[in-house]
Amino acid sequence: NSGESDSVLYEPIRALFEAVNAPEEIKGRAELDALVDLRQFVRLLAVEKVMMEADGLAGHFGMHNFYLYRDKITGQHSFLVWDRDRSLAPDLLWESILFGTADNRLAQRPLGYGDLYDLFVQTAEDTANITRGWLPAELERFWTLIREPAYSDTHKPYSNEEIELDVESLRQIVAERPDIVVRETGTMRAGAGR
Repeated sequence: NSGESDSVLYEPIRALFEAVNAPEEIKGRAELDALVDLRQFVRLLAVEKVMMEADGLAGHFGMHNFYLYRDKITGQHSFLVWDRDRSLAPDLLWESILFGTADNRLAQRPLGYGDLYDLFVQTAEDTANITRGWLPAELERFWTLIREPAYSDTHKPYSNEEIELDVESLRQIVAERPDIVVRETGTMRAGAGR
């Protein structure tokens, strides 16, 4: 689309962010949903929060690491995330899945609707439960593949002992995070999270 005019390329994005920032009585859910796939956004947000992504849709640094895709027929935007290198950080193990959502208008608006809030909570819980058995196995599978090359790399910036400590930290995170999230979603269902 690089041959399109700036107004064709960027006017819909401006309209999206104007709608997100407008009061509910001026731009309600129907107008917002016409511009952005709210269900897709809420589900992506929930997955990122379970995985403790510090640099994503509602991370520690604002909104980062996504592309906006706009459907040519409907004009509705959806999000394509990338660069998940800030996930599973040890210092974020106990971070709430709601962290950053109150500071992000695009997260605030959909989470203010009961059904989308419930979708967020359910997606977070489902993601936590899915990762419970799968993620530890994937960690071990990948560590088995790279352990020997990592140990023998003479140009790596970390010692083998530091690498082992980091892998052990990841083991702890993938073992503990699902239970932390499921406890929080249980509290949120009880009404304490709203």
